Amino acid sequence: MIQAAKGMVSKFGSGSLQVLAAGYERVTGSVLAPMRPRANYYCYPQYYMGNGRSLIADQDELEWPLFSTVLDFELEIGLIISKQIRDCSPEVAQSAIGALCIINDWSARDTQWDDTRRGTFGGVVKAKTFAGSMSAIVVTSDDVLSQFSKLQGRVRVNGEIWCEGQTAGAMYEPWEMVRYAAMGETLYPGDILATGCLPGCSGLELGRFPKKGDLVQLEIDGIGTLANRIKY
Repeated sequence: MIQAAKGMVSKFGSGSLQVLAAGYERVTGSVLAPMRPRANYYCYPQYYMGNGRSLIADQDELEWPLFSTVLDFELEIGLIISKQIRDCSPEVAQSAIGALCIINDWSARDTQWDDTRRGTFGGVVKAKTFAGSMSAIVVTSDDVLSQFSKLQGRVRVNGEIWCEGQTAGAMYEPWEMVRYAAMGETLYPGDILATGCLPGCSGLELGRFPKKGDLVQLEIDGIGTLANRIKY
């Protein structure tokens, strides 16, 4: 998350903010407070509700959102719920994860930057709800969930590897994410929870973004692949 915050400042921040952030880190060995995860990040899983109707399939073309000039990818893992749960135990939350898939959490970074600073509901509203994509093949939890902390993935753009990442060191286990999402709310079979971006697996963290016409391919060992071309 800190690397992503640095990417935001580098791409969209004013010159004075960039100088301030770099100087503060050089002197203190830490980043500015607004660039750090909020306190609750360390207390329970953070999440937001996406738009399921904007989900597109593997091999579908992605429409570039008209309100954005900076489009980005995020390599994430989808947890597919297989039974109805609510206010459940860790064991039940774990058992409710029926399968895993790959999710690309497409993001309009310029909109996210603007809404984070000036919006009423933060940066994950319009910047995140216009589209997401999901792999065509899912893998049952029996095959891969026990190896969740050892998964590795990568992103290719037009066949070139842009970045690689892994799930090791995740702040929360999959069952913790599911259990928190089911607190006071009912999860139903077919609901999908995305884990958040694998560290290093977004253009924001690279300072490099896809363009119209690019083919963006996501891959996670043991789960599969997901590819979408950005429409001209």
